[in-house]
Amino acid sequence: MDVFLNNDKSQESLLLFDSGVNMAKIHEVKVKGFGAFDNTIAKNSNTLVGLHKSYLDFIHTGLDENLNRLVNFNILDDKKANAMRNAFDTHDYEPLDGPRLIHNDFADWNLLTDGSKITGVLDWDECHGGDPVADLACWSTFFDIERMEHFLKGYTSVATLPKDYTHRFHFYRLRYTISKMALRAKRYQVDKTEFIKEKLEVGKRALAEELQFFNLNE
Repeated sequence: MDVFLNNDKSQESLLLFDSGVNMAKIHEVKVKGFGAFDNTIAKNSNTLVGLHKSYLDFIHTGLDENLNRLVNFNILDDKKANAMRNAFDTHDYEPLDGPRLIHNDFADWNLLTDGSKITGVLDWDECHGGDPVADLACWSTFFDIERMEHFLKGYTSVATLPKDYTHRFHFYRLRYTISKMALRAKRYQVDKTEFIKEKLEVGKRALAEELQFFNLNE
């Protein structure tokens, strides 16, 4: 889809709408447990069972390491890192209808298209059991958040967003941004290309937006 849109933007709204429809259909799949799936169980019984008992457990996995890395690379100071830890300790969003299949990398470059609709979804290696809102938050970290309008129209033509959608969305978006920034900061130590610099700046802006939403800048 990204290759197609690089050559022809005229169908972008239509394809974003259909992307949202396809994500919502993926979220209709119920699974057991939260987080990454147990590969042994999946192989032996064709059943998707997450390794965590709650989604919050999965959210906290690697959080301290991510925040410590951002502090070490001077992207965050200790005060803001601790404020973020507190935000994840005091907010607890579990999926309202139990764990659902989450793609977790639903970006344009992982979608196949014939130019008028989405024909396939690739790259399932990061899929897990979790909250559908988290998938929407993950998607938003790849693009300008304004791009979500047509995507959400497609999504909500199939699924209903929870009443606390806004807070759930920003909670997960903060976690994804922390994770992505930690990876980008580590990569920048050996890859100081303009591409990685740009990604770091995009991440810093997203991080600032979420800090503001949760009033963590003070």
